[in-house]
Amino acid sequence: MVDVQSSKVNGKPGSPLRGFTGQAAEVASDAIELLELQVALTRADARDALQGLVRPIAGLLLGICITLAALPVLLLGIAGSIAYAFDLDAWQAQVGLGIATVGAGAVTLYLATHMLTRSTNVFRRSTDELRQNLHWLKSIFRDA
Repeated sequence: MVDVQSSKVNGKPGSPLRGFTGQAAEVASDAIELLELQVALTRADARDALQGLVRPIAGLLLGICITLAALPVLLLGIAGSIAYAFDLDAWQAQVGLGIATVGAGAVTLYLATHMLTRSTNVFRRSTDELRQNLHWLKSIFRDA
């Protein structure tokens, strides 16, 4: 709680403003220190987020490149084998295999998207800490 009562200076009563000024300076100093800590926490969260994004993005890029390079040849070969083994026309085997491939690709994209979403949740820590710091500052000024 702010104490604006002053003590005597040189035998005369001091200004009540002097006590308030000192306490305001302390509050400002605490606020600046909290800001510095908040910036450091946000910087650490950003570093964690980037580290968490490296693997999912690398996995996405690698999976896309491999699939695009090998998929047409592989699928045509498998479709030919299915057509031969089950006495189907080539187009029937190719359509069936194409549908199965699209399903596998959709599952892969879903899992990669889920990993990306989880890796960006680290900023919640900074947000919660900033909210608590602002609440503390408001309470100080409210009680003054």
